[in-house]
Amino acid sequence: MSKREKLYKLVAKYKKKLKLTDIAINIVIAEDKVQQFRKRGRKRKAVSDCYAEVIEESIDGKEFTIFIFKSAFEEDLEDTVIHELSHILLHPMRNAAENLITNMDISDKKKKKLFDKFDDQEHKVVNNIIKMVRK
Repeated sequence: MSKREKLYKLVAKYKKKLKLTDIAINIVIAEDKVQQFRKRGRKRKAVSDCYAEVIEESIDGKEFTIFIFKSAFEEDLEDTVIHELSHILLHPMRNAAENLITNMDISDKKKKKLFDKFDDQEHKVVNNIIKMVRK
């Protein structure tokens, strides 16, 4: 089985386990971690220590693209797939939190701290989902 076939098989398996079957997920194997991505007209640069990136493609939260970097194939591809699908699962919660933080009457510096704290907590939840789903 090729790496691409393995990737698609893992996405299908965990998409079903996480009950994301009503979500359209596009998969792009990206050349490197510094590729530029567009999200609603903004440029996004992928974080240098990640193996993948999820981009929402629709306003209704029903279509996403997962960019899988080639380096993910050298690590635990299964964990990477579950990790990115977990972010999609948690996306409605993230949108709600981002809207609340954005509309708060506080400084941009405090908003950034809140966003960073939310990101840290989201990753803790994602890591727990990985452990539960792989059992």
